[in-house]
Amino acid sequence: MDVVVHCATASRRRLEAEIARTLLEAARRAGQPYLVYISIVGVDRVPLGYYQGKLAAERLVEESGLPYTILRATQFHDLLRAVFAGAARLPAVPLPDLRFQPIDVSTGCGWPIAF
Repeated sequence: MDVVVHCATASRRRLEAEIARTLLEAARRAGQPYLVYISIVGVDRVPLGYYQGKLAAERLVEESGLPYTILRATQFHDLLRAVFAGAARLPAVPLPDLRFQPIDVSTGCGWPIAF
């Protein structure tokens, strides 16, 4: 293989870094392919555990010695819908003090387009 695109994710901070570490070790054994790591815009500024896990994984990629690209995408509309739908079952819906610039995944082109 020439390129590995890592777009898997984990909800727990430590698990995100462990998944990246495992993939990096496998990539080294497989002949040092180019690695593309999909991350999130703002992981270096948002103090949420999930974002901190993505940032830790980014650092592992940067320090891996493998050729790489880190692509920071914005959130998907579907993710926000799922988050707010889950919160809607609560007696009150907490609204985080965060800015969002979600991606519309219904473009039909295979890759999300940011608006």
